[in-house]
Amino acid sequence: MRIACYNVEWFDRLFDDEGQLKRDSRWPGRRDVKRADQAKALGHVFRRIDADAIMVIEALDDHQHRSCKWALENFAKPYDLFARKALIGFINTAQQEIALLYDPTKLTATNDPIGTLCRPSMRPTKLIWTSIIGPTACVFLSLLSSLRLKRQRATNCV
Repeated sequence: MRIACYNVEWFDRLFDDEGQLKRDSRWPGRRDVKRADQAKALGHVFRRIDADAIMVIEALDDHQHRSCKWALENFAKPYDLFARKALIGFINTAQQEIALLYDPTKLTATNDPIGTLCRPSMRPTKLIWTSIIGPTACVFLSLLSSLRLKRQRATNCV
């Protein structure tokens, strides 16, 4: 099984609020790169990665008017990605969502916050990102998931 992690700068700006990919000649936020060019390049990279699961860092915003899951699944279609099913992590307000694109024919993925790095009483109970800086630093990760290979045992991933 191949698992990858990809930080996609300005990914959110490539989609409208309905989750449709905008492949036009407007600027997404990246310097000297148009949305159509960035979308094409990202489609190429995701296809070449060819992973069974890709953790997307700086994924799309997800809130009541917008679905990161829907948009990522729409992104996978025109590029014929095997990793075409999406799982969104814990929602945050910092526009730094973490999501997982995975191949549903090879594995299932579910949010599984039991794997937090902190003591049990500090496990996240709401879908938020919290970071406490200091000598006893504790970070709640935005996506704690359990991946289950088809016909194999579960694997916890952070």
